[in-house]
Amino acid sequence: MNPSRYKGIYLKKRQTDEGLVVYFSWVNDKELTSRLAGCQWISSDSQQREYTFKLNTQNIDMLVNLCAPEYRVSTYALNKVDFDRPSTWELKPEPKSMADAKEEAILWVAPFVHEGRLIVQYKFNYNTQIWRALKGIEGVRWSKTYRCMVSRSDVALFKTLLATMKGICYVRFRNGLQINDMELRKAYLDQGLSNTMYTCTQGFLEFMRLKNYSDNSIETYYRLINRFLIKEKVTLTGLRDFSPEEINRYHAQMREEGLSTSSINQSVNAIKLYFHFICGQELKLDQVLRPKREDQLPKVISKEEIARLIAAAENIKHKLALLLLYGSGLRMNELISLKIYDIERERGLIKVVAGKGKKDRYTLFPSNFGGLLEAYLKEYQPKEYLFNGQFGGKYSARSVANILKQSLEKAGIKKHVSPHMLRHSFATHLLENGTDLRYIQQLLGHNSSKTTEIYTHVSQRYLGAIKSPASFLHV
Repeated sequence: MNPSRYKGIYLKKRQTDEGLVVYFSWVNDKELTSRLAGCQWISSDSQQREYTFKLNTQNIDMLVNLCAPEYRVSTYALNKVDFDRPSTWELKPEPKSMADAKEEAILWVAPFVHEGRLIVQYKFNYNTQIWRALKGIEGVRWSKTYRCMVSRSDVALFKTLLATMKGICYVRFRNGLQINDMELRKAYLDQGLSNTMYTCTQGFLEFMRLKNYSDNSIETYYRLINRFLIKEKVTLTGLRDFSPEEINRYHAQMREEGLSTSSINQSVNAIKLYFHFICGQELKLDQVLRPKREDQLPKVISKEEIARLIAAAENIKHKLALLLLYGSGLRMNELISLKIYDIERERGLIKVVAGKGKKDRYTLFPSNFGGLLEAYLKEYQPKEYLFNGQFGGKYSARSVANILKQSLEKAGIKKHVSPHMLRHSFATHLLENGTDLRYIQQLLGHNSSKTTEIYTHVSQRYLGAIKSPASFLHV
């Protein structure tokens, strides 16, 4: 796709028995279809030719980021819905004519390698204000070669960029640009907020960084805390007077707005951590309630489908990534964080460093992967991470999801399969092969055996041995 030619996705809403949902028309675009297929929170209907998902700010925020920059998501038809304005989009009045329906201005900052150096380019739909503001920033220049504005990748320059573009447009950093400076990260996350009086402190971002929280967790917690503080109009000094009952009431309201149990649990975690950081032990956080989790069985695919999926992978990099998700039971973040020396081929093991909960563990490295691994290392020559990104550092989770999607299509597997389903299949197939549940728990890195026991509910070894009471009937 050409990023300079944007396409529109127009969101509408409808009332269902399960509440308000958002829907939009089927988009006949292979790249976008691939991105959407990797999202469990989006349902697709090929007969109606539309996508649907629950109406809440988090889902729309994720869709905006998922579709960018090639597609712009229009939220005009949702203007009557009463909920908080999220960080990357806003509800707008219904336009009186097509001429008035101008999309929100976004400036994309994308990295690329030029003569061995990482530099950035600036992409946007032509806008006089953005153009003049960019020209006025020292270090940003026009490139005749790439026919766009470019600059070096520099923290101080990005801070100036955010300050300059305030009130003009949103700035969006593409994958490959790491934001490790917490002042810059806070300014980046606070874009679009009209009043920062109620926002999370920079010190808390630094606290989470010192606690070794992942970038995704830092951003998620920050947004959830901001949502709470802005919704309840809580200042830093007023935080100490807030009660557990008020926090519980806030989360009950989130449930009424249609947010998932997982999102509410994340909000509970974020708010508890923030209160401990700001107030110490003054608030009795054990009185903050959590919603009951839904009892959902893990989704798995058969060994035959796994074999077809792996065979359909395009090249050795794609094949190795899928094999490790299934054959080693890795989580997505564990896969893309895997380093070359974490694989101990002689022992047939992989050391997972700082997995979920920042715990180390060992899992399996199948001996039949050895030849494929050697061929991959020889062809791609990764430097640090086993799977390097385009601009160095980690491979992106979106790229892995796209690999899986493409392989599913080539294998002719119609069902929706997420990367995490390969981990579920790993555990289920081990159980069916007779592996002790305690060893599976260790390989998966589960704290509690109860978490691992859920696989007994989907295993053919356990369910297949039970005969139905109707088995004696002859029909």
